Amino acid sequence: MSDVEKNKGGNPNWVKGGPSPNPGGKPRKLVEIERMLDEEFRDIASTRENYQVLRKLALQGVTNDVYDVKGGGVVGQKTTFHPAYMEQLFNRLYGPIREVPLDLTDATDEFLNELRGRLKPS
Repeated sequence: MSDVEKNKGGNPNWVKGGPSPNPGGKPRKLVEIERMLDEEFRDIASTRENYQVLRKLALQGVTNDVYDVKGGGVVGQKTTFHPAYMEQLFNRLYGPIREVPLDLTDATDEFLNELRGRLKPS
């Protein structure tokens, strides 16, 4: 057997039965970034803190100072509520809302009227 045939065996980092040098087919840099994110942000304390901040933004809004145009002093405060924060909070807690796939093309008029009556807000 020649030297070329001996060295033809593939990646020298691969050890039979050992861990893959490229787990899941992900690039090495991406694996390192995910490891860093897991260490710094994906623990219970960090997750709890993130949810508390998101809940505060969603429920209490963002308060900014209002300045006098001529004098330049603070004349008050304005609180703005952004629905995107509430949507993100609900999506994180309950998962994104998905439409129910219904095909009502063959439904009778009687059934559709009954359905409209039940879905109408009181």
